[in-house]
Amino acid sequence: MGIAVEHFILQADELGLGTCWMGLFDEKKVKRALGIPRDRKVMALLPLGYFGEALAQRGHSRKTLEEMSSFNGWNMRE
Repeated sequence: MGIAVEHFILQADELGLGTCWMGLFDEKKVKRALGIPRDRKVMALLPLGYFGEALAQRGHSRKTLEEMSSFNGWNMRE
């Protein structure tokens, strides 16, 4: 499930949409609000939508792989 959710999030970003993987929520309230049967398990919530106007104007960008990772050791960044 984790891989599928991450692919969903990456595709949403590619399409200019914002989302957030939510794993902490009141499952009973979610089931009630969305009409989900009691015998089903809700594993995660993924709200999806367009960025606010302020974010859209300034542009949305990801950090490069080099900015957020290191190979075979700790690489401290300022």
